[in-house]
Amino acid sequence: MKTGTSSDFRDNWCVGFTPEFTVGVWIGNFDGTPMNGVSGASGAAPVFHRIMTELHERKPPSWPGRPDNIVTARIDTRTGRRPSPGTPPQWLRDEFFPAAHPPLDAPSDELTPDGRVLLSDAVWGAWFRSAENQRATAFALTNHDSSAPPLIISPRDGTICRLDPEIPGGGRTLVLKSSLAPGHAQWDSDTLTVSPDTCTVSLIPGEHRLRLTDIRSGASHEVTIRVAGETR
Repeated sequence: MKTGTSSDFRDNWCVGFTPEFTVGVWIGNFDGTPMNGVSGASGAAPVFHRIMTELHERKPPSWPGRPDNIVTARIDTRTGRRPSPGTPPQWLRDEFFPAAHPPLDAPSDELTPDGRVLLSDAVWGAWFRSAENQRATAFALTNHDSSAPPLIISPRDGTICRLDPEIPGGGRTLVLKSSLAPGHAQWDSDTLTVSPDTCTVSLIPGEHRLRLTDIRSGASHEVTIRVAGETR
């Protein structure tokens, strides 16, 4: 099943199928006027569900057969790779893969003795220490080298952002991510307003430099981004 919503909520749709039936639902005003925030999920999808339920009350659904080039493989759901020896059972699951592209093998040093997946502090340290991390029992950090230079993870150098009036806030807020723990990172820009409490920056059209400084060492890393104006 797939839903969709057009600009200004003028149209929404839902298309899906079973081996027995294919159903497409369109919701909209015939004069092309926008609806009041009705999306594919809230408009067309419930109608699709009712139609499919009615159809299959008369003809029970079957399950599609597996193609010959699809195989089943067990993975560690935390990484998407084949599990390492000692992976706790709660993280194991069987998934389907193209026979030509099975899951990658796990590195030999991927797990801690108690079964947690090791993450690079340089890449994941800020997230791991933040309130967004709800899986502290599933992961652990590699040893952090305090002499390593700071790294801006997001945005990447050369990123192009586009302001969009159709998304909440107009796309004017950009989240900043770095290799540093929040208490060690200082963000600034000569042309943009940075909010240190939320690690976000308010965007305006133009080309801008963002600078990350490690307050312990004074080392810094800079990237350039470009912000394009709103388009209709």
